[in-house]
Amino acid sequence: MNLYNAHRALVRAVNESRPEARAIAEARLAGFRDCAHVLLSSQQCGRMIMDADEMYLDAGIDRPMCGGVFLDDGAAEQKDPDHA
Repeated sequence: MNLYNAHRALVRAVNESRPEARAIAEARLAGFRDCAHVLLSSQQCGRMIMDADEMYLDAGIDRPMCGGVFLDDGAAEQKDPDHA
């Protein structure tokens, strides 16, 4: 598994976690990103984090997110019918 795939898996784990387990998933993701900053250049880290956003956008999921982590309360995805 390469770093991008590992990062995507950790992002998905945060987004799919139950509220009681979210803090642990977020800590794992933060730790992974801290290590990535040591192993990779800043530019490579930035691309890896943006890749997580693109993973969802390419799948047609347009929710508020940062680094692939959803920022909303988990409300159902709403698409603009004029742009579907």
